[in-house]
Amino acid sequence: MEAKNKLKFFISLGVLILIVFAVLIVSGFYPIAFVGGKPITWHSFKSNSQAAYYYYKTASRIYGESSDDLIKPENLQEMNRAVLDKLIENEIITKGLKSIPGANQIVKNKLDQALKQSANLKEAVNTLYGIGLDDFVKLILIPQARKEVLEGRLFLENPSAGGFDDWLKKAKKDAKVLILLNDFKWDGEKVVLKK
Repeated sequence: MEAKNKLKFFISLGVLILIVFAVLIVSGFYPIAFVGGKPITWHSFKSNSQAAYYYYKTASRIYGESSDDLIKPENLQEMNRAVLDKLIENEIITKGLKSIPGANQIVKNKLDQALKQSANLKEAVNTLYGIGLDDFVKLILIPQARKEVLEGRLFLENPSAGGFDDWLKKAKKDAKVLILLNDFKWDGEKVVLKK
């Protein structure tokens, strides 16, 4: 009787694990890359890629240019490469901010200030990026605010040093990055296309 209960338990556990994996796959919350052990999910990558695509398509229309070049496979692949590179850079910057006391509050203050200054931001974001204001804050404003806070801190600590660019170059070389997508790899400094 005891062996039968164990078997039922392990079968139930296996089914539960399969259900969890299925939900993660369907919702896009599975990792496509790791930066220092922190995952970048397919959902995050697709959200950023779609916003970038919409932005470039809108910009082409505004400037009277054809967006036909945008949909060429090599251009879409390059845009996705740049998006993944930016997501990895954002994770490296977020890790760098952890050494700054009160950095999260400074980032929050910058965001509050930016959001108060623009009355038409919600409409502009929807027009340019095709996303809502909450997604814009998460995808664009928070990473930009983090970058600015880190840049400022590095400048204050050592104004004569190379500053943020030198720090980022070194941090990228030191980062442990694993990309799970077939088309891309990490060369120690940036995401590149596999040949």
